[in-house]
Amino acid sequence: MTENATNFVTPLMLQRSVDHPIQINSFDLPKTWDNSHKSLSQKTDLLLIAPASANILGKAANGISDDLLSTKIMSMRGPKVIATHINDMMYNSPSVLRNVQTLKNDGFIFVENGNQEHPSYFPSIDRIVNTVIQVLGDED
Repeated sequence: MTENATNFVTPLMLQRSVDHPIQINSFDLPKTWDNSHKSLSQKTDLLLIAPASANILGKAANGISDDLLSTKIMSMRGPKVIATHINDMMYNSPSVLRNVQTLKNDGFIFVENGNQEHPSYFPSIDRIVNTVIQVLGDED
């Protein structure tokens, strides 16, 4: 969970929803001990970033890993699925569109929302879940 995400969803609420400890900062002491700092990346079948901001797209597209999420993006070798939620003016800026294209070229999978007028708005949960199921099915 990024620091900015805590402005929208509380860590406690998310932790209770996923029944797993939530980590926000890269250098927080772990809630459970694992002597391999790479374990989050190595034990992950798929990385879902939902909602993805313009900020995290920029970090991922340009190899910036300055927080826990961006570090996991860089170190995780499996499929990465992105569901954006960015306002139209930001999304349609040349730099964000360039970052989206870079990520697509790098193999990131974007969940389309089906809205031609506002393609950057958050897709339905059903679309996200179906995309994740499809991607994991393709991995078999």
